[in-house]
Amino acid sequence: MTESARSRNQVPAGQRVRPRISTEGVAVLYAALEKDMRGRRPTSSSAVKHAIWRICIDAKRNDWPPEWLLVAFKEAVFSLPAVQRVPRGPERDEIVAHLVSLCIEEYYGEPPLGAGAHARSGSAADALNEEEQRGE
Repeated sequence: MTESARSRNQVPAGQRVRPRISTEGVAVLYAALEKDMRGRRPTSSSAVKHAIWRICIDAKRNDWPPEWLLVAFKEAVFSLPAVQRVPRGPERDEIVAHLVSLCIEEYYGEPPLGAGAHARSGSAADALNEEEQRGE
């Protein structure tokens, strides 16, 4: 890790950072889960994977360490109506664990071919608009 990247990720003693997923990232995940969880369990649909991919791209772009991403991701997931509709307990825990696993896999996985240019140039809102235009 370079010195500049290290200094961006370090927090002065006494200050607590609360990482947050962007509004756009939450919106894309919200839309994907609302569509996907009609059957009460999220699958690994392309919409959910794409939403998580966008969130991971934003985290990497902002030089977030993985632990910041996971804290922010879990907070965002728990705030979503699709997840809140599932009663607290093992079923909700399993759904959240599945989504967190997808996030970890995406964060550490290889980017898909051709994704680099899109990831650098587009925002989560752009990606959602593209999906809507394709009818996904």
